[in-house]
Amino acid sequence: MSEEHDDMEEKLRKTFAEEPVPPTLWPRIQASLRDTSTTESSDASQPAIPARRWSPRAVLSIAAMLVLAVVGASILTHGGVMPAATQSTATAQSTAITKSEVATVLVNEFRTFEASGRALDFASAVPAEVRGWFRAKVDLPLPVPVAEAKGSAAQMKPARLTGARLCSFLDRRVASFMYVLNGQSVSLYVMSAADLPVSAGMEAQVVRDSDYTAVLWSYGELAYVLVSRLAGKRAVDLLHSMAPFSQASKSQA
Repeated sequence: MSEEHDDMEEKLRKTFAEEPVPPTLWPRIQASLRDTSTTESSDASQPAIPARRWSPRAVLSIAAMLVLAVVGASILTHGGVMPAATQSTATAQSTAITKSEVATVLVNEFRTFEASGRALDFASAVPAEVRGWFRAKVDLPLPVPVAEAKGSAAQMKPARLTGARLCSFLDRRVASFMYVLNGQSVSLYVMSAADLPVSAGMEAQVVRDSDYTAVLWSYGELAYVLVSRLAGKRAVDLLHSMAPFSQASKSQA
């Protein structure tokens, strides 16, 4: 038991060897000692006991032992000292985002926009104008949106460009190209693919969320997410007709 105590004390000393002493600690300890001395000497029923003179070094030693005891108890409760590298890894793992989470966030953003009845940030059916509006707002090599996008299905009407919105997602600005298809809004979100669960050349990923479908894809350094009320395969087909890649990718719906 003594060896375990010594080992723990050594670990704590190494861990907190460079910790500065709080500037308010010494005045607080002095005040506490003065209060204790005054209380004891003022009791008339007891013999007066001379106040003990504490040297700064002794007081600091006591304070350090108290700090080590408190921190040591906390460390023991959580199962030992966690190396800094392990802490960083745990933090990175806890903040990782999945494809499903990306889809859910953007579907919720789109659903909120539809329910609000807000106007577009910029209304135009001219592709060059829409791209030009984004130029000073997002630092991305955005493609020129298509004026009309139609899937391969013969009965499918084209989605027509109506304008743009500027959104925010994961601490980044996101361009939203807005279309109308059969009287319903469709949003093509374009953003940096950095730190997102997408990779260049990956197959389109379909995520169904309530009445909405989100299709995730990446091309170069950009990630694309199409949010609509279309069924999975039709949504993928529409995304391929909108995005700037010449060869359609198969879906993993």
